[in-house]
Amino acid sequence: MANNTKSMTRVIAGVAVPFTYEVVPIEELKLDPENPRIRFQIVYGSHKKPRNPDELLEIVKAQSGYDDLQKQIRKQGSIHEPLIVRHDGTIVEGNTRFAVAFVLNGTKGAGDRWKRISIHRLPKDVPEKVVQLLMADYHISGKNTWRPVAQADQLHRLVTENGVTLQEVADATRMTVKKVEQTLAAFNFLITEVVPALKGDKVKDKQAILESKFSHARELMQRKDLKDIREDPALRAIAADAIAHDKIKGVEMRKLSNILNDTRAKYTFAAKGFKAAAEVLQKSDPAADSRILASMKKLTAMVNGSGSQDIELFKTNRKAQDILEALVNALNAVRSFVVEEEKHRAR
Repeated sequence: MANNTKSMTRVIAGVAVPFTYEVVPIEELKLDPENPRIRFQIVYGSHKKPRNPDELLEIVKAQSGYDDLQKQIRKQGSIHEPLIVRHDGTIVEGNTRFAVAFVLNGTKGAGDRWKRISIHRLPKDVPEKVVQLLMADYHISGKNTWRPVAQADQLHRLVTENGVTLQEVADATRMTVKKVEQTLAAFNFLITEVVPALKGDKVKDKQAILESKFSHARELMQRKDLKDIREDPALRAIAADAIAHDKIKGVEMRKLSNILNDTRAKYTFAAKGFKAAAEVLQKSDPAADSRILASMKKLTAMVNGSGSQDIELFKTNRKAQDILEALVNALNAVRSFVVEEEKHRAR
């Protein structure tokens, strides 16, 4: 295969970046330990910092999706999409595809199929911010998305290490600025409040903790009804401890405000978790966990606060009277059922 070189230009984060299309020997390329996904596994996972290219390759092979991608590439017989590399051959985008090709090239009977690989080579002077935004575009809003917490880690890195503004991140990832802020807040909450709440062996594999708890943190930072918890350090601490010690599921975060706004339920939650706290709350305020009771409370308040204009409508409008009658009949039916059940239990 000839090493055909072709000059091209690509707009990345609003910057026109020249690059070349080439087909090069696979030995000229190398994995980057600072690649966001690899770095995430080293910093937060159980992997130690690689001492050589072989150990770095093993980290990539351990990533989810590697085996499936290897089967796909082996079956199709080539890598269709060029890798994106820096001027010196360090891979920016396509680490897993490179690892697959590298392993296949070393298998018995591989022949020449995997000895050369197509790339897009970036220039030496491309700004690092542009490179990082390129990866965010690929793996946050693109077709090959990372897991949510790995995406959040990349956003965190863009803002804290590369000086990228929230608006630039939003533009590159096709997110809103508010969504970027919420994602960063969720990640920071996990790193600075949830993980420190753990002790002993549970802290060893932060990656598993971050991946399993990110949905909890995201709910806390996104939901309007959890604003009081976000803004109260004491309530945040209770939430962080509960998330760290598996006292609450991700979907249960949506009801956390009701729990922490009730004194008895709050203390039960801190000691025993969500399920026990929900039982306490149901006894003290059954409407807190029932949509129909909550709606009935609101309706009762609205009826009690109705004015003469509302009353006049019931007097003069037949459809309004039908609505009122239907409501009364429905409530009487429920009340009759409850009364009968009480009589049956009393026998």
